[in-house]
This record gives sequence, C-alpha cells and structure tokens, in this order.
Amino acid sequence: MEMLLNRARAERNAFRPLPFWSWNDTLDEERLRLQVRQMHRAGLGGFFMHARVGLRTPYMGEQWFRCIKACISEAESLGMEPWGYDENGYPSGIADGQVCRESEAYRATWIELKTVSDPGDWAGLHTAAWYFRDPETGEYRRCAEGDFPGTGLVAHIKNEMRSADPMNAKAVRLFLELTHQRYREELGADFGRHMPGFFTDEPQLKQYQLPWSQGFDRLFREEYGYDLLDQLPALKDDSIVGHEAVRHDYWMLVNRLYCDSFGKQVHQWCRDNGCRFTGHVMGEDTLLEQMGSNGGVMAFYPHMDMPGMDWLGRRIGSPLAPKQVASAAAQTGRRHVLSETFALSGWDVSFADLKWIAEWQMANGISRLCPHLESYSIRGIRKRDYPASLFVQEPWWEKYAGFTDYVSALGAALSAAPEACDLLVIHPLHTAHVRYNGSAQCQAVRVLDDHFAALSRHLQELHIPYHYGDEVVLQDYGSVEGDTLRVGEMRYRRVLLPDMDNILSSTLSLLERFAASGGTICRAGKLPHLVDGRPDNRIAALPVTELPEADQKSFLGGWADHLSVLEVGKECPAILSAIRHGDDSNLYFLVNLDRDAAHSVIVSCADTVGLNQVLLPSMETVPVRAEQWNGGVRFHRTLQPGESILLISAERQEPCSAQEPTVGVSLPAAMRIKARDLNALTLDRCQYAVGEGPWQPEIPLIRLQKQLLDAQTDDRLRLKFHFDVDMDPLPASLKLVSENIPDFSLTVNGIPVTVGDDWYLDPDFHRVEIGPCLRKGQNELILTGRFFQRRELYDYLYRDKDLSSNFYAVDFEFESVTYDVELESIYLMGDFCVDTPGEYRPGNRRARFTDGAFRLTAPRRELNTGDITTQGYPFFAGTMDLEFRLQVEKKPGVRYVLAEPKPDCPAAQLFVNGADAGMLLWEPVRPDITELLRDGENILVLRLYSGLRNLLGPHHYRYGESYYVGVSTFGDLPGWCEAVEGVSGNLWNDGYCFVTFGPAGRAPAGQAQP
Repeated sequence: MEMLLNRARAERNAFRPLPFWSWNDTLDEERLRLQVRQMHRAGLGGFFMHARVGLRTPYMGEQWFRCIKACISEAESLGMEPWGYDENGYPSGIADGQVCRESEAYRATWIELKTVSDPGDWAGLHTAAWYFRDPETGEYRRCAEGDFPGTGLVAHIKNEMRSADPMNAKAVRLFLELTHQRYREELGADFGRHMPGFFTDEPQLKQYQLPWSQGFDRLFREEYGYDLLDQLPALKDDSIVGHEAVRHDYWMLVNRLYCDSFGKQVHQWCRDNGCRFTGHVMGEDTLLEQMGSNGGVMAFYPHMDMPGMDWLGRRIGSPLAPKQVASAAAQTGRRHVLSETFALSGWDVSFADLKWIAEWQMANGISRLCPHLESYSIRGIRKRDYPASLFVQEPWWEKYAGFTDYVSALGAALSAAPEACDLLVIHPLHTAHVRYNGSAQCQAVRVLDDHFAALSRHLQELHIPYHYGDEVVLQDYGSVEGDTLRVGEMRYRRVLLPDMDNILSSTLSLLERFAASGGTICRAGKLPHLVDGRPDNRIAALPVTELPEADQKSFLGGWADHLSVLEVGKECPAILSAIRHGDDSNLYFLVNLDRDAAHSVIVSCADTVGLNQVLLPSMETVPVRAEQWNGGVRFHRTLQPGESILLISAERQEPCSAQEPTVGVSLPAAMRIKARDLNALTLDRCQYAVGEGPWQPEIPLIRLQKQLLDAQTDDRLRLKFHFDVDMDPLPASLKLVSENIPDFSLTVNGIPVTVGDDWYLDPDFHRVEIGPCLRKGQNELILTGRFFQRRELYDYLYRDKDLSSNFYAVDFEFESVTYDVELESIYLMGDFCVDTPGEYRPGNRRARFTDGAFRLTAPRRELNTGDITTQGYPFFAGTMDLEFRLQVEKKPGVRYVLAEPKPDCPAAQLFVNGADAGMLLWEPVRPDITELLRDGENILVLRLYSGLRNLLGPHHYRYGESYYVGVSTFGDLPGWCEAVEGVSGNLWNDGYCFVTFGPAGRAPAGQAQP
C-alpha cells in the first residue's frame, strides 16, 4: 500500500493542471509575471501561452517573444511548466495564415460532387472529373469533359484560407519552420529545457466534406492499384455496388496521411529538438464527428507524448472521447493523459461542477487537466470567449487551490499504477468508414454511434473495466502472447466485438491467432461481413460467443470480478468506477455521477483482507469499516450527489473507531448580512447618436456594436444611459465601471467626471466615483468618443462574404478578430439594493426571469435564507457573509455537524465563533464543528462566493441558463454551441435572466447527456 501511495505523493505536482492562458490583449511583461505568480499560488502546475481573440501585441513579433521569455523565467523560478501553444487561435497548422498564403496547395482542400444540368454550372470551376449516370442502370460512367452530356455529376476541387491541409506533409513542414523552429531560434537554451513543448489544437480536414490533397489521386493509385477518380461517386452514393471497398480504401488513406503528415511529423520534430508534443485533435466525441474531421482519432494518439482530448460544456456524456485517448495512452505507455476541459461551462460554474466533470473524465482514464480558460483580460468580447475565465477575475479565485490540489492528488493516485483491465473492445471506426456518405447527418453512422455508446455505457454500469482497440493501433502494437492479446504495454484475455460491418484483415489475422491460443472472443451485435471493405466470410470460422443477456459480468470475468457496487441487489449504474493494479495494492475509485440523488450501495472488493480510504488531497488513509465476504471484503456506503471515494487495499483490516452520535445544525429562516462586496447594477441598453445626428431610440449595446460594424462606421459616437435612484438620503458613494473609459469621456447628469487609476475585476475595467453627481429619480450618463475599426478589419469581415446576418455565431473568424472599439455594458457599484416592480419567474436550471425596469433602493441588512438574487441582488458578484446565532448545550460524546447540502453558490466557507470551519465546495459538505462550538450562544458565519454570471450574463438568452455558453449565446442568432443544446430560432429575450444564489442547498448544476 505504501509503495503505491508514496509514488503518488511524490508525483502529485507533476499532475497539477496546465490551463490555457489566453493572451488576448496588449501584453505587459509585469502583468504577465504577476499572473504567473497568481497561478502558482492557486496550485496550478504551469500553463499554455495561447494567442487568442483580442490579441493586440503582434503575434510572434519582438514583444511577443520578450513576453514568452519573461513568463518562462518567472515559471522557472517557481517550478512551473511554461508550455507553448502553436497557433494564433485555432485550428493549428496555419501559422497565423502564413501557410495558406504561401501556396494554394497548402490550404484545406476537398472534393465536392455537384449535380449539374448545364455546362455553365461548372464553367470556371477547378474540375477533377465528370460523370454520366445511365438512366436505365443507375450506374455512373466517368467521361471526358468534351463528352459530358450536360446533365450529370461534376467533381470539382475546392479550398479555403482559414485552415491548412494537414494531409500535405510540405504544408506541415512549413508550419513547423514558421512556428516551432522560430521558437527554438528565439529561446535558445530555454527551448525544451524550460519550455517543455507545444500544444496543438484541432488540426482538421474540411469538416463534413470529402478531403483532398495535392497528389492524393496518385498516392491512392499507388496504394490500391486503381484510379479513385473513376469511383468518386461511390463515396456519396450508397446504391453503388461495391461502394464499401472504395470508401474503406479512401478513408484509410485519408486517415493515414492525416496521422503521418501532421501527427508523426510534428512528433518527430519535437523529439529531434528535445521538446514534447501534446494537445488534441478535432471531433473526438462521436464516430460521426471523427468522420467529419479526420477519419479517426485513435491512430493519432501514439504520436503524442501527452495525448489529449477536449470536453466542452457543463455536462458529461458518452465515454467515447476519454476512453479512446486513455486506451491508446495505456497501450503506448503514456501516463500523462490531458483533457482541455470546462470551456463553455458559463460564468456560474461551481467547484462541484468542475469536480463532477473532472472526475467523470478521470475515472475514464484522464490524468491531467487543461482548464479552459484563463484570460489575460476579459474586456470586450473576451468575456464572451466560451466562458468562464477560471482566473483572477472570479470572486472565488483565492480558493481555487482547493480544487487544483484535489485533482492533482487524484490524477497522481490514478496514474501511480496501471489500469486493471483485461477486456478489449474492438473500435468500430472502420465500419464508420464504409457507412459514411459524406453527410453531417449520416444516419447509418449515427446508428453505429448509438450502439457503440450504449455498449460502452453498459459495461461501465456493470463496473467492468475495458479498453478500446483501434485496428490501426492493433496493427502497429498488437501481438499474441499465450492466451493473451498484447497491445503495447497492455495485455487482454478477452476481446469483445461490437456491432460491425467491416474489419481490417490485420485485425482478423490477429484474432485468429488469439483464438488458436485459447483467447476468448465474444460479440455484442452482428459480426462483420466485410474485410477491408470487401465481402469475406472468414470471420465466420472464428470461435465467437454471443454476449449473454444475463450475468454478463460473470461471463466476462477477470478484473470484472474484483469490484461490485450493488444497489438493491443490482450493479448501481449511477456509480462510475476505476481500478488500478499496483505491485503491493489495488486502488478503487468510485464516483456518484448522479447530481440529483444519493445512492446507498454495498461495495465489495475481491482478493483483499482490508480496505482504507485515501483522503484527498492529503493522501492520508483511514480504515474502512468492512466485513470479510466471499474471499474479499465488503462494506455499505451512501454516496451523496457527486460524491466520490478513493479506496486502497490493505494487508489487514485496521480497527475503526466507534462512531459517535451526531447532532445536525440547520440554517435559520433568515440571516443577517455581516459583510459583503459592493452590490451591482448592469446597464446594457442605451440611446445613441452618431456624428452630429439626433439621439436614436434605446438599443441593447450588443446590437449597437453589430449595427455600427455592419455600417462600417468611423465617426463620433455618444451613448446615453439612464438609471433610477429611489434612496433617501442619496448614497454618499457610487462607483461606475466602464471598459470604454478612458477612450470615451464621461458626464453624469451633465457634470464631467475625471478618471483615475481605480479598476474592478480587470485592469481594463475602469472604476470612477460618481456619488457627488447623483440626484434622486432618473440619472443620466453620457459617454462620448469615436467608434472606428481599422480598414483591414472591416475588409476582413465584409469583403467577399457577409457575416453580418450571423455575426455573433462566427467561430473561426471570431478567433482571428481584434476590434479597435468595443461597446460594452457599464456597471454601477455601491451599497444599495436593486429592485424591480415586476415579479421573478422560475426557469430551467435555476434560472430566474424578470422584465426589468430596475432601480437602486436602500440596502437590506437581513435576508431570507432562500434565493438572494430576488431579494435585491440580481446582478451581485462577489462575496457575502451571512451571520446567524446558535444556542447550544454541548453534550459529551456527541458530534455537531452542519446538516445542510452545499449552498447555492460556486463556493462557500463556514466560520464558527471567528474560526475557520472549512470550505464547502462539493458533497459531502457537513463539516464537524464540535470543537469550535461553545456552551451557550455561538456566532456562525456563512461566506458565499458568487461567480460572474449575474453580472456579465448572458442576460437575454430566452431559454434560461445555458450549459454550453458561446459567443452566440449573448446575441440574437444561434451558433454551433446552441446546436449542441438543441436550441434554434431567435435567442433574444428583452427581459433579463439570472440564476439563483444563496445559502440554501442548490439544485443540481449539471446534467448527463447521451
């Protein structure tokens, strides 16, 4: 036991999170160094220096590299890892556009098959082939251009500037010369030694098209012996006899070129130059997304020193993404498995949400987190860059180490020993190859996805450990040793075939040898009828057993027999498990993924005489009260929503101390505000006047920005805001916060206001005192300045394309944009409440809707213990201390605990009689306060930490609270993130939407998705 835990304790710093650090404004070296120190204090292990939307310092220029060197120096002094990020925005491979500008052959290229009825339809196109379809037989016949009958199919080649061709080795080589080699030249001795390596982000083919590349048809002919251009219609038309063989050959070559030209070449460059390669590719979540992005992800992972994935949103889902990368990592001996995670979770994401998302991934094999995102600045559109910014802007930032310490310890523990797994599930990617017809809605691949995800979930619900076996990885790393199938570092005694149409001949040969050596093969679906895309009945000769409907756990056996988690006599599907097999002990990790309910389970672990619980993050151990059972031990445990436990086997059962009776302390119906940060009111609507023109009607600022961009405005601009003060006396102090100061001058009720150096949240959020200018009733604020953008920005946004109709839904274009002037909300801050004559209406996911018409009123000093948002604090962002008094007559031998669920806020802290009783971050949150209580009256203070959701929005999202928050969520029209949420149509609600916040236990903050 000690051997395994000592290794984990020694290595926990090596598993500390490495966040994306968004360099998104004019970079200042001292501000960067300060932020490095702030990350270090928060328990982060390093960072990825990531050029991103809003960057004003020239990318890869002199100042850029001065900043890189400053951060490397600061990180080195603190023992942190300062990683590079290999692109300006994403996807990786374009070198900020230089690769695509160098040659048309280096751009992302694809074949488009188009039905035409007139030669004019294809005139001027870069056309590769023409096809006539026989009206009687339906067969396609390739013909010469001069013989084209006028109605038929034309294949033409297209390309675009916004991404490079990852299948073109020359394009990737140029990318390396322009990016990686430049870093090496600039950093000298620091390169590879103090800057460990690079993160590559989503290199991809043209999504949901038929990828092409320079010389692709020649390579195809050399590889397969026939002309692909003769058979192109088979890639789209399921009715063509033999289309499966063409698709198999085509996608095998596409995926090999993608993996070799980009993954293998970048990895080799990094090895040759003493640095490491990490990051993730595009479309890991489903088989269909992989077909639309790269033709398969698992074959790419062996080329990465720290293979990674991406998981977006406040959600969990199919285990496909983490299981793919974790399986390949285990098979190739990579202990560090990265996940870029938490993007789009929104400004209200809580510590409990982060833990839930992280532990779901870590139980599936992820060992290290790349939190998305830490923003150098959040001014302007940066605050809408797939929030939240899990950084210094957050009110809870100083407590973030509670989370980072925890996941670092868990990652180190789960990586201290190999995963216990003897079941290999063959990955059905090559069935997706033959089913895929080039459509983003391909139903045949969707059906395959559903079946494979259901099978994967089913195994997890039975607590059966398994890995995926990618057939290309099997080809490179697979062998048979006795009755085991060896894949690199892993050995499997059982192979499970999911529902499949197609299998590689190399896999079939491997399975034949495995079966001949006594290996067990079973199936959960129909056996493949194609080998390498061609009809073949050899697999019928394999001794394959159908997976029975009953008692599948015993049937699969092996490590499946080592752990059982029963609820009412059946394996509890809500509990996700993982097992690690060490030399002197085993680790068992259990997490309740149910955010709504506790689960009372009986846990049994075979082949051990004792169990200890490993407490995180300290990694101390306490004995578990267990009984001997069936050659092992078992115990009863109730896991609260989101609760997890880490267990380690022991050579003997340690005695457990007697359990003392407990008394629960509950919150009163009302609590007094002892202290709080300033309250806030967000003003996001104004009148405006352009040039010397008249005042125009009130409009939301986010719409005004779009309107002025569409008009390509360069002119004087005035913004007029109104707010009502219903306070007597007037507040002596009132702060105004604006991101447009000092570029815009300010008057309050006609009185000019001087700007100082004060700021709030971010140095770019300027804060000024306007208290002396106030009057009772309506007040008027006027900002005056110039609205303009550089001519080249207007040209980029509007020349040869029109983004105006869907401006806030842009994706890749958004990542390349830096605006000169951005019109943003202004914020009033002070000692007041914010009231509205309208009611608050409940919405989904803790949402609260109101029509608005807010006014400032006298502050309240006592609040009900329910939702604080609706009691005068709808826009509040900060910390609030709520106090109550408790009479106690302490009894000997009795323990006193706070008997409440986690408060409805991202984080909370309890103080008893002035002493810190601990942070309340996630379940279980029932701290033992016995030693801090005294006989008689006690003073308890609950400190609540908010997020920035109610201050920064999105306030007008008509569907309530989003768990997939993108740039578009703040505007009118849906983007790709709304498609994931299943939302369409106009997003805008003229009223306001907030989320609840308060001391009472919060409702579940996440949801499981298929």
